[in-house]
Amino acid sequence: LSLHDALPISKLSTYPNLLGFKQGNAESLPFENDEFDHLVSVRFFGHIPKEIRKNVLNEFKRISKFSFIISYPDRNTFKGIKRNLLNKKEMWFQANIREIEEDAKECGLRIIKYKSILWKYSETVFVLLDKQL
Repeated sequence: LSLHDALPISKLSTYPNLLGFKQGNAESLPFENDEFDHLVSVRFFGHIPKEIRKNVLNEFKRISKFSFIISYPDRNTFKGIKRNLLNKKEMWFQANIREIEEDAKECGLRIIKYKSILWKYSETVFVLLDKQL
């Protein structure tokens, strides 16, 4: 589903002053510094290579005032291990909590909490981060 396909079916599209859609580069988002109190990114980090993950974290840090939540596919969960054993050839960039901790630290972020959801059935891990002040 593309952005252009999603807009007409969105119930919120009838309220343009309430919410809008912006398309941009995750390494250079079209928002001001601290424009959002909080930010949530779900199922996005699995689509970006490790080489640019820190750039995106820094950009999320720039546009959020306080904290943000990300999710990423963890290669150490049951589903992540299964995916690797089956050697699926797909563009899916897994990580593990140590890598996310290292990236966060290098970006001046602090992990407040992380939680694996349905470890046996999902590879998704949610991480709550905030700026180190």
